[in-house]
Amino acid sequence: MEFRTIGLNPAAFLVPAGGSRTFQNVKPGTYVVVQAPPVGVRTQVGPDQWEIEGGLTIECSDGKPHQHDLLAGDDVVCTFTA
Repeated sequence: MEFRTIGLNPAAFLVPAGGSRTFQNVKPGTYVVVQAPPVGVRTQVGPDQWEIEGGLTIECSDGKPHQHDLLAGDDVVCTFTA
């Protein structure tokens, strides 16, 4: 799955099935991580053929699925399940 971020480096990254991605030494601030294309978006895969992405669940230790407001010393763990 591909993800896009606001505030993190890299701004986009891939996570293979069963894989993970760790960001370390993140400075305090607000960060956003979303699936690209977002869940529920239709992608045209052929003439008159569309694939709808769905079924992704996101659970984060701070209780927020996309936007995270980090303070110094905070740790947030998010699990994305397709």
